[in-house]
Amino acid sequence: MKVLMVYTNTYRMFAPAPLGASLVASRLRADGHDVRFLDLMFVKSPAAEAARVARDFQPDLIGYSIRNRDNQMSAALFDPLPMIRSIVSAVRAVRPVPVLLGGTAFTTFPRQWMDALDADYGMTGDDLASISRFVASLAVGSPDLAVPGLVHRAGGSIRRNRSPSTDTPTSSSTTGTSWICARTGTRSPHCGMPRWWSGRGAPSRAPSAIISRRSVHGGSCDLLVR
Repeated sequence: MKVLMVYTNTYRMFAPAPLGASLVASRLRADGHDVRFLDLMFVKSPAAEAARVARDFQPDLIGYSIRNRDNQMSAALFDPLPMIRSIVSAVRAVRPVPVLLGGTAFTTFPRQWMDALDADYGMTGDDLASISRFVASLAVGSPDLAVPGLVHRAGGSIRRNRSPSTDTPTSSSTTGTSWICARTGTRSPHCGMPRWWSGRGAPSRAPSAIISRRSVHGGSCDLLVR
């Protein structure tokens, strides 16, 4: 199954690396899916770029990782919904395939995001096994609506399954972080801290963990690997 994973965060004041989305993409690739990862943080025209990638890649499923609901600043409020909605709409216009939502903001307000983006499915929490199981069921044409953490539509309403109860999130592993990149030579939003922080309960990554460089979005890019 061809899966396009889109990290929708474009607000650079809150710009940690897209670790959760990267871990999901890596798990799905390990499951045998053909996965493309798109980080829109450094893109000048996010909606146009997302549509271009979707048109070129022709995915069967598009996942959107949504990190922020707002910027927590009442005096200068930033609402990411209009930008995210424009991204989803632009992609849907060129590739109308099922949409799967996830991320911290989605987990906090799953029904509201499902309505706002007219999404087909969502996954709350950070259990990679649940995401793996659900995408596998989609790949064979029989969506498993009993997957823990799944949010879906049924009978005109939105239903949310209970998330798995775990003390340590499965996504705390640093496996798969090679999807993450940041431009070198500048203070990129993705390297705003002296050490890489790899998510809730996970170890940070020292600069020595960055071992290779590639060209991304017209500039050099350091790849963080496990």
